[in-house]
Amino acid sequence: MSLKKTYIDSGVLISAFCGIQSISIKANQILNDENLEFASSSFVQLEVLPKATFNKQQDEAEFYETFFSAVIHWPTDLEQILQNADQIACT
Repeated sequence: MSLKKTYIDSGVLISAFCGIQSISIKANQILNDENLEFASSSFVQLEVLPKATFNKQQDEAEFYETFFSAVIHWPTDLEQILQNADQIACT
């Protein structure tokens, strides 16, 4: 059985850690789904880790770090991704 590649953005992570109850439950179900393999990016890390670290929210920072350590798919050619995104946005 192949796992479904799933991109996780900062909204899912924030909701999983400190969201409203029903949203938090659903986000955690996604993060704990054994049928998924995760993709994310350095941009998502920049959205969540610095604030948690700056505010000395150790539990929150560890939660995010645990997720990022489980990410299988990371973008490797960010320049190409940005060029493609710019082209798509302009059209």
